[in-house]
Amino acid sequence: TRLAISAAARLTTEFPDGVFFVPLAAVVTEQVMWTSIAEVLDVPTRGRTPGRLVAHLARRSLLLVLGWGVSKILDRDSRLRGSVYARATPEVQPAVQG
Repeated sequence: TRLAISAAARLTTEFPDGVFFVPLAAVVTEQVMWTSIAEVLDVPTRGRTPGRLVAHLARRSLLLVLGWGVSKILDRDSRLRGSVYARATPEVQPAVQG
């Protein structure tokens, strides 16, 4: 985690809308994962569905560092893993810790 945060900190100038670390060690479901991401990004409660969150992200240039814990959810659900990476854009890049 420290290495990921350190590496991300060096990239702050590359992402005008910021670099964010999302701690996910306690996450056990996909819904909690999306809610955790939305909370870190300060997305309004009504916008915390996956579709609305992706729309929110699409208007930004940022780096999300998804903390340890997300890999257990993505490993369990290959469709979700594909969805997370498919939703990435040049402006929004997920960095997933294993």
